[in-house]
Amino acid sequence: MGASRHVAERSESGEGRAQGSSGSEERPELVDATHYDWNRLERAVAALVDQQRTLLRENEELRTRLAARETEVERLAADLRSAVERRKNALERVDALIDELDRLDASLDDAMVDWAEGDAEGAAVGPAVGDVLGATL
Repeated sequence: MGASRHVAERSESGEGRAQGSSGSEERPELVDATHYDWNRLERAVAALVDQQRTLLRENEELRTRLAARETEVERLAADLRSAVERRKNALERVDALIDELDRLDASLDDAMVDWAEGDAEGAAVGPAVGDVLGATL
């Protein structure tokens, strides 16, 4: 009870007020406050509710944007997988074509060797490859 009396005395004498506050603005004491600015509390609560609603809207917008970006990333990842697969298939086809060209080159080399050997033995075998090629060109 001694502490309450001291607070009440301070309140009456003005010691409990914050520095720089005017005498017309009373600030309630926490210990035995009988008067409180309910309008101020209501405004503060309303401001907090408005702020929460704003943050909830922003949060929803961010979640929507995030979902759209995740969808875009998934689409790009699928496109990348498709491009990698097409590249792999193209490389396999190029390798197959190179192998075919190597086989044809080796076959042509064998034919040229056979032709050169046949030309050295004589023209009794038939017309020379050069004559046949020249006739067709």
